[in-house]
Amino acid sequence: MSVADEAGGGAAGSSRKGVRPRGARTPDGESRSGPEAGGADSGSAPARSRSPGSPRSATGGMLTPAARGSTPAPAKRSRGPGGSAGAAAGTGGDGYAGGTPVRTQSSELLAALRRLAGGDFDVHLAEAGDTLWVEIAHAFNNVVETNRNVAVEFSRISRTVGREGRAQDRAHVPGARGSYAAELDSLNSLVIDLTQPTTEVARVLSAVAEGDLSQKMVLEIDGKSVQGEFLRIGTTVNTMVDQLSSFASEVTRVAR
Repeated sequence: MSVADEAGGGAAGSSRKGVRPRGARTPDGESRSGPEAGGADSGSAPARSRSPGSPRSATGGMLTPAARGSTPAPAKRSRGPGGSAGAAAGTGGDGYAGGTPVRTQSSELLAALRRLAGGDFDVHLAEAGDTLWVEIAHAFNNVVETNRNVAVEFSRISRTVGREGRAQDRAHVPGARGSYAAELDSLNSLVIDLTQPTTEVARVLSAVAEGDLSQKMVLEIDGKSVQGEFLRIGTTVNTMVDQLSSFASEVTRVAR
């Protein structure tokens, strides 16, 4: 072999050692192409560069936003007629109950309560609509009816006992319980406490009118001493009976 052939073979060998095949990977794992890779197609376009944060698919391609699995936007919460988020309890998502707006029912109930607080016992709620509203209206109407019955009974006792003189009349409301029954008992106790001294005075005066001067007014009612005006009236009646008895005795003595 000539010197020229050895020189040519050495150059070709070194050229082959310094050139990587096209598409070969470098030690850092990146594939290279183009002139620096030493490929025969040195005029081709350079490899597209990517930013460090751009995700790649398993095949090495760029991921689209849809393929990245972006988080969907949260659903908007519906608002009822009153402006509050979400559906009201016991109503549909549109804030309606049984076809009637909840706000309208609340306004109706508030107006009825204000009338009841003002002493209007003729107020009434319509028992129509969804189940919950019917129960609320029924309970409200029962309260109004009980208050009306108690008020009517108070007026009746005031008339029959106070003006008509039926001292034995007593207040009674069917179905009254709790504080309502306690109110009626208090009224009946008041009637007894007022009429019993009067009845006792009438008994003593009737006896005196018939000539019986031995009767006196009892100053105790149910084991308790009468007080105030009742005690003053009782004492006056008994003093009058004592004076009449003394006068009758003196007249009888003188007549003998």
